[in-house]
Amino acid sequence: MAKRPFILLALAACALALLPGLASAKSSGYYSPLIVIPRLHIHQDAQRTLATGPIVYYYDGDTIGIAGHDVTPVPGYDDHGPFRYIYLLQKGDAVYVNHVLYRVVKHAIVRPDETWVLNWKGVVLSACYPAHSAAFRYVIFARPVG
Repeated sequence: MAKRPFILLALAACALALLPGLASAKSSGYYSPLIVIPRLHIHQDAQRTLATGPIVYYYDGDTIGIAGHDVTPVPGYDDHGPFRYIYLLQKGDAVYVNHVLYRVVKHAIVRPDETWVLNWKGVVLSACYPAHSAAFRYVIFARPVG
């Protein structure tokens, strides 16, 4: 699947990456894996909208793109979003997607149109950056273990 036609949409206070006609669309129309990020206290299935939790916005078999609000309130996350503290993730931290373990390798701060992040083989977590702005994305890259 070509990664170039990737489209970014502004969403309220935090524009996060969404892809209409998404490769994650599998047969049911959307991909909802269990996402567990211990350091961020996240343990839930991917959601259909950012208003209810993290979403899978890209999936091609090698890459899983997961986005979440940072400061926009989401039920179950007090007065913020699930990725409010994404910047606390450190090299070696665990990220589980459907019980598959990934380890954080690095992070980057990118513009919303920088789709090269989806060339990563593994998990790509993203949230708006800085807080209360949609100017950039804070992106975490994690590789599968084993």
